[in-house]
Amino acid sequence: MVKGDLINTFMEETFSQLPPALTRSRYLSTYWLPRVENLDAGKPGFLKEMEASKKWILPSPVMDWAQVPYMFIPIHGYFHWSLMVVRIFTITPSHRQVRVYHLDSHPGIHLTNRVNTYDCGVHVMAHTRSLIQLDEKLGWKLATNNIKDLLKVADVKQLRNEILAKVTGA
Repeated sequence: MVKGDLINTFMEETFSQLPPALTRSRYLSTYWLPRVENLDAGKPGFLKEMEASKKWILPSPVMDWAQVPYMFIPIHGYFHWSLMVVRIFTITPSHRQVRVYHLDSHPGIHLTNRVNTYDCGVHVMAHTRSLIQLDEKLGWKLATNNIKDLLKVADVKQLRNEILAKVTGA
């Protein structure tokens, strides 16, 4: 099973190399969702905890949300990873459109690349890499309804081998 720290490291490396058009994109640390899920509005210090949860929005929580083209949210469901991608389109200064995509390896569209039950974390990273590369190549044409077709190019086997090489130092 891919650990949250590995996904965080991958996201940090990927986001440090973003093309100029995507530098306003953000990702949430794998620690953000569990922290927010455990917030209790009835407990003392709720507002302080809510404010503290913003530090997990990376690269920086200080932003104009209207200027964020993508928000990547890795989600760990105890034994399984998936990825939420929020795509924000600014149509006019007063009108924005938001699309939310849930990308999942199981049972998903990537069964041919899936060789074991541990690949879900690799899929999260492959989806992220695929979206960023496609946006770099196609510009804002990624904002079509056929995102599933675009994501079929994710090479999970190659990324799995890259991750193993990094982790093992081979």
